[in-house]
Amino acid sequence: MTADNSRSKSEKQTSANENREKKTRAVHRHDLIIYAIMLLLFIFQVSAVLYFIDTTNDITATTQSVVATAGSINAKTDQRIAGLGQEVEQLQEQLHALSDSLSDLNEKQPDSNEDWALAEIEYLLVIATHRLTLEHDVATALKAMEAASLRIEALGDSGLIPVREQLTSDINKLRAVNTVDVTGLSIYLADLIDRLDDLPVKKPDLKMPDEGPGQPQQTMPGKNGFDLKGFFSGIWNELKSLVVIRKSGDIKGVLLLPDQEYFLYQNLRLELENARNSVLRKNTRGLQTSIRLITVWLQTYFDTSDNGVANMLDSLNKMVTLKLDPDLPDISSSLETLRAYIRQRDTAQHIMDEIMKPVS
Repeated sequence: MTADNSRSKSEKQTSANENREKKTRAVHRHDLIIYAIMLLLFIFQVSAVLYFIDTTNDITATTQSVVATAGSINAKTDQRIAGLGQEVEQLQEQLHALSDSLSDLNEKQPDSNEDWALAEIEYLLVIATHRLTLEHDVATALKAMEAASLRIEALGDSGLIPVREQLTSDINKLRAVNTVDVTGLSIYLADLIDRLDDLPVKKPDLKMPDEGPGQPQQTMPGKNGFDLKGFFSGIWNELKSLVVIRKSGDIKGVLLLPDQEYFLYQNLRLELENARNSVLRKNTRGLQTSIRLITVWLQTYFDTSDNGVANMLDSLNKMVTLKLDPDLPDISSSLETLRAYIRQRDTAQHIMDEIMKPVS
């Protein structure tokens, strides 16, 4: 009995020991797993830190490289700008030197040089042709052609006689053009506008018609010596003196009220402005239309016996015959004749150069 109990206790103790060992081994495995996981996490963290450090170093290096490259580019740009500035300064100095050399050459150029003289004459004739054709400027064209004629005369070259003859003919054509002083005419019209308020309008004619020779009135004495017929006759004469009847053909002017006079002056002022604008635009038809209308208004509404009105009418009558855009002559023949002479002269010079060329 005792042996069975001892065996049973021994078995229970053995089983308890085994269970205790199993629990111990399970705890050890669990601890190992935790340690392994912690080790893996530590390794991962270390790897991440190292990777972050490497990446940061790469970024820093790249940034420094970019900054260095940008600095180099800026330095090269500054150098290029400085070089361009120096080049500009050098070009300006060369330009000034060239201009000074050209001025010295022009000053030292003798007047007897026919090439320079012909170029100057051609330039003057080109100016004259352009001013006359494009601007209708007769005065400037005439001055340019007269200057060219004096330059040809100074050369004294007999070969230029045909050119001078043609130039003289064209100058005479220009002098024959009936030019109008547009500026002076415009100033005169502006002065008329300023003096317009001083012109008097026509006044109404209130003079009574002269009565015929007095007729002896026959009186018929009434009772107590009272002249009844003479009394009524006197009343009738008084009534007739208050009313005057005339035929419409006897009225030589239109009488205006004060407010109507204001609009008359304003309309006349506007029409004078139209005439002035026509002069500045060299519009002959517009000027003539305005002058005719102004003349009619002056003769109809203003006192033509006044010196100011009479002088204005006289000036407008002279102005209406002006031609602001006269027919212009063709002066291109002078330039063509000169260019033909230059071509002929150059051809002859080329032939002489070929003849005088030494034979190789």
